[in-house]
Amino acid sequence: MNGQADARTYQKALFMVGVATCGFVFCSIISDKIGRIPLLAISFLISGIVTCLVSVSDNETYVLVIATLASFSHTFPWSLIYTYTPEVYPTVVRTTGVGACSSFTRIAGGFSPLMITLYQLNRIPVYVIFGSVLVLASVLCIFLPYETLGKVLRDNIDEKDVLFSSAAKSRPSQAEPLIGSKEQNSAYISEEDLKVMNEDEDENRYMNMNTQGRGTRDDENVYEL
Repeated sequence: MNGQADARTYQKALFMVGVATCGFVFCSIISDKIGRIPLLAISFLISGIVTCLVSVSDNETYVLVIATLASFSHTFPWSLIYTYTPEVYPTVVRTTGVGACSSFTRIAGGFSPLMITLYQLNRIPVYVIFGSVLVLASVLCIFLPYETLGKVLRDNIDEKDVLFSSAAKSRPSQAEPLIGSKEQNSAYISEEDLKVMNEDEDENRYMNMNTQGRGTRDDENVYEL
């Protein structure tokens, strides 16, 4: 009997790992469609609700279904956090910023022994606590300042206004030049930035025409002399 029970346990674990893997793949596809922040908020909310539902019943089939949903939904925040966080920080401080954020997980890890002790006494509060924290994280996603989908990653801190603001305060010429033509990079340039770039092109074209006109008149004066 113990051997059969162990085999079933491994089968369930393997099944949940397969579901989690599908979750990672699906998350990587859909995050490029609707954005990091909306998907992060939705996935936190669903994960919190599903986590709370685990404690409702002890039925084996029910627990397996809910645990499978939890395994699938938990992969989204895990994947998105490590996608979104590096995209927010400029290259010069990216590793420092991601490392500082990761260090906060150690604070939560310090409560693990307390959760184990509480689970031995009553498992319901443990699931409620974890679920409540996930729902709170979903609400806090509203206050995230930047949506990084479709944005060019910054290299320097002073590029923030150019690359992340919808109404850029500085001219695009102050940022590092884009590779390729303006049309090829149109997906990464805000409408205000594109308007300023068009104005710059018109101004440069006008100046070139005036320069060529003055050069022609100077040549004519030389010939007359």
